[in-house]
Amino acid sequence: MNFVKTHAGPLLLALAAGALLIHPTYPPLFQGFQAARIQVNRWLHRPIAYAYWDEERQLPLVHYGTVYGADYGTRFNPLIACQWALERVLPHDTAAFVDLVRRIRRQLPPDLYWRYDFALPDYGFPEGWTSAFTQALLAEALARAGTYSGDTSLLQDAHRALQPLAHEVASGGTALPLPDTGTWFLEYAWPPGPYPRVLNGMIWVLLSLHTLQTLMGDSLAFQLFQQGEAALRRCLPLYDLKGWSTYDLLGHPASETYQGMHVRLLGRMADLTGDATYRKWQRRWALGFHNPLRARIAWGLYGLEVLLLWGILELVFRAFRRSR
Repeated sequence: MNFVKTHAGPLLLALAAGALLIHPTYPPLFQGFQAARIQVNRWLHRPIAYAYWDEERQLPLVHYGTVYGADYGTRFNPLIACQWALERVLPHDTAAFVDLVRRIRRQLPPDLYWRYDFALPDYGFPEGWTSAFTQALLAEALARAGTYSGDTSLLQDAHRALQPLAHEVASGGTALPLPDTGTWFLEYAWPPGPYPRVLNGMIWVLLSLHTLQTLMGDSLAFQLFQQGEAALRRCLPLYDLKGWSTYDLLGHPASETYQGMHVRLLGRMADLTGDATYRKWQRRWALGFHNPLRARIAWGLYGLEVLLLWGILELVFRAFRRSR
């Protein structure tokens, strides 16, 4: 009984802190804690990017914080803004979605081609890099807003936002032709490269293109989807790590978050195309994702984290009791 009274407090605190501050490589074990974890990092001013609603500008903004020693601060990112509109606003309020897309549209340059105003240190890109993912999601948001509102100017803007996907990265676009394979749409595009060819970004582009051809009957979207789908289907083996997937083709293994995303996105591609190739890789990577050994390792890491926190808290509590 005395042991419980003496040690229960620090242990419970260690369990809670371990869940909130859990190592990012195994978040699926505690999905319900992720929002709280982000909030804790915000309070601690740790360099974690998060999106939030800015009341003054009536737009979603992204707080980046300090990245590799450079203060990126808070910025407008059209990719995140469109995701916010499509995922958080559209399901609940179509009129509010259309209004938000119009505000996003006013933040864009006249040619609707967004060039990022900060560097991308992970790939060595200076500011000015572009993104097929951003352009495709912009086009989708504009197309949906134009369809729901009947505003043909938004539909025309959706078609214009797609233009960078029709041009090669070497000439200022976001498309990377693959001989005898198809076309890869680069989530991170900067000539002369490197071209990381991020897997999840490519699939998201294809899903947006499919939405555009469904909503608008856009011939360019149809053509780009055909070229990109052929490239994705043929390149999937390049992303395999013996049952796990890679984030890109530069040797970065997918985190568990992205592994789960790859599994879900491949399921959507299988449903859209009916091609068994996507179901094959979905099953293979799903088995890797749910491998019992990985779960045991993740729980083991969590246990070690809790024990370490418990030990630290015990020392703090003992020092506090001695000082009284």
